[in-house]
Amino acid sequence: MMFGAASLSDAELVAALLGTGSRGRGVLELAAHLLGQHGGLVGLVRASPSEVASTLGIGTTKAARLAAAAELGFRAFREPPSRGMAIRSSIDIDRAFRSRLAALDHEEVLVLGVDAKNRLSGVHTVGVGGVAECAVLPADVFRPLLRHGASGLVLLHNHPSGDPSPSPEDARFTERVAQASALVGLRFLDHVVIAAEGYYSFRDQALLPEEKTP
Repeated sequence: MMFGAASLSDAELVAALLGTGSRGRGVLELAAHLLGQHGGLVGLVRASPSEVASTLGIGTTKAARLAAAAELGFRAFREPPSRGMAIRSSIDIDRAFRSRLAALDHEEVLVLGVDAKNRLSGVHTVGVGGVAECAVLPADVFRPLLRHGASGLVLLHNHPSGDPSPSPEDARFTERVAQASALVGLRFLDHVVIAAEGYYSFRDQALLPEEKTP
């Protein structure tokens, strides 16, 4: 690791955690096989320890080591970005929340409160659902924003399927939130959908009312 862990491939990182290979298979080959079996790094992280341990040459000890490393990563990024972070574009949102949302095996809906200068003032989880959907009402979105005196909001959720393309339900809910935002006087900056394959921004697609830059 002369140039640090960031310079390693996914297979090399997994190999470092495994430590040793198996009979007839070197550690790097075993790591590559494991990644291929689970469809890549995201699939491996989502797999249960028992699923990982079932791979020939892995066993419970190596599976537990991989699970512990994944949990450390989840915990490191579970805390929201610091208050005061400037939200200038959908890229800022994706960078700040990708690690928290992209690998989840269920859907979560967050609402980000911002101040008058589009600086992050709060992160609120307003819905947790299954693989395909999460039932949230506009009232769930606005309750924490009004309580904490936000000036504007960003709606944010993930797609466990890996495809960030919005569903018809996503589009309808976005329209309802936009209408409610206008009624209560809050600026609706964006609705961003994060998934393993990328992200989708309603603002970037010109599907929200024009927002004036403060």
